[in-house]
Amino acid sequence: MMAWTVPLHADSGVVRQDFSTDPNWEARNNRPDPSKCVTCTQDFGYSKTNHAGGQTGEIGGLVWRIESTRPQNSFYYAAPVRGLSLDRELEASGKVCLCAAAADSAIFVGWFNSHTYIGAPPNNFLGILIEGPSRIGHYVRPVRGSSDDVKQVMSQGPVIFPDGNPHTWTFRYQPEAGDGRGRITVAFDGESVSMDVSEAARKGNAAFDRFGFLSWNRGGHFVEIYFDDLVWTAGPSKNGHARRQ
Repeated sequence: MMAWTVPLHADSGVVRQDFSTDPNWEARNNRPDPSKCVTCTQDFGYSKTNHAGGQTGEIGGLVWRIESTRPQNSFYYAAPVRGLSLDRELEASGKVCLCAAAADSAIFVGWFNSHTYIGAPPNNFLGILIEGPSRIGHYVRPVRGSSDDVKQVMSQGPVIFPDGNPHTWTFRYQPEAGDGRGRITVAFDGESVSMDVSEAARKGNAAFDRFGFLSWNRGGHFVEIYFDDLVWTAGPSKNGHARRQ
């Protein structure tokens, strides 16, 4: 049985993790397997490094985009969450370091469903897409996918470069903003961008059971990226609503 080292704080619905020890998150296709792909080997998870800042210990590594024709190779690295949907306020924050990024590389970070995690973006997803075009850098932008395949991806956002420097980011979803349909706001090093949820997406809603990072299912190349000092909504608070601690 998996031993989750980070308890769910039932009073606030918020989890904090500094990765000073291995969190034993659930992992799919996260370590080298030459039988699946010789030139694009995934190698990510817990790492005793400190690229993203803070003390030693973080999560991340070498992450490749996956061919849509081989969805069985799709990956994720994530912690469990419970009782979350587009009807609840969701927040996350942390540190990130992009050490390397080839052309046509990307990664999703946020809440998703372990039964529908394959896609570009997948259904039942709410979070951030870190992706090019590489001539710009990599945009840090909002994205969501409803339960019925309605997708939204912001066209651009703040830019992160593969400079090996630590940065800070925040994510906030407000279900009552945007004329009552919901609004996503992403900030990176103080620069922010917002996207209102469409009426069709809100009707489709979404159900989440994991928080972490996962595949972009369109063929491409790799990023070497690390995350640390994460805070995220992992369940409802005592009053039945997820709220900030």
